[in-house]
This record gives sequence, structure tokens and C-alpha cells, in this order.
Amino acid sequence: MSLSAKRELLAQVHGRYQWVGRIYKAQRGDEFCASTGYHRKRARYAFLEVLSGLWEAGRDPVPKPAIRPMRSYRLSRLIWLASEEPCSKLLKTALPEWVGHFESRHGKLAKNLLPKLLRISPAQLDRLLRLARVGYAKKGLGATRCLL
Repeated sequence: MSLSAKRELLAQVHGRYQWVGRIYKAQRGDEFCASTGYHRKRARYAFLEVLSGLWEAGRDPVPKPAIRPMRSYRLSRLIWLASEEPCSKLLKTALPEWVGHFESRHGKLAKNLLPKLLRISPAQLDRLLRLARVGYAKKGLGATRCLL
């Protein structure tokens, strides 16, 4: 089935789908999935796209731009190493001070990079530094293990 045929069918089914009860919505959704080959989740998104007006305008949803974390990865890795490899929560709190220290040694950062770096979460720092942590040994032993 071509994309234009799917759009026409979606417009027809959506008109009937919008005003019926729960049982009939399931039936209409099953019919739409069977005729187009869409998965139920994709069909649900297609109905939501009709509501937002993307399908009636004849255009596909705008894809999100690809995230390029390379510059922030390099910068966060350098700051992580300079601050003696703290955990991400400690690094997040120390980041504003270390950015100033980094700028004094290596020059000014890009205007759009500094707010992004200061807004970054500890979980995102963990994801960015995952590869860097593999190359460095852990410091010390945990206090809960028996050394015998």
C-alpha cells in the first residue's frame, strides 16, 4: 500500500474513530493495522499525527536533529580528569568552578557550549564519561569488603 493510500485510509478511519466508544475504537484500530500493515503503536502515533495536522498537510513529521555530544564529551572528560575523576554527582556540583579554571588555562569556551555544559544532568555525565572510565583504574577499595 502506498503512502498516499495509507494517508487517505487514515483520514477515513480517523473520522469514524474519533467519535465512537472504546470497543469500536479497538475494532477500527485493528482494521487499520490489518489493512496498512502498521503495528498498533505506529497506528496510534499516526492517529495522533492526524490530530496535530501533519498528515492533512501532506508532510511527514519533522525529524529531530542528531545529537552530537562529541564537544561536550571531550570537555567533560578533560574536566573529569583534572578534578581527579569524581563521581558524576560530585562532578555536576563542581562543574561551574572547574569551567572557570578550564577557561583560564585553555581559553574561552564557545558561547553555546557553556550553558549546555552547566545544564547537564549527572545521568548524562555518566553516559558521556562511560567510555573514558573504562580506560582508568578505580581508585581504592570499598570499605564493605573483607580483605582477608
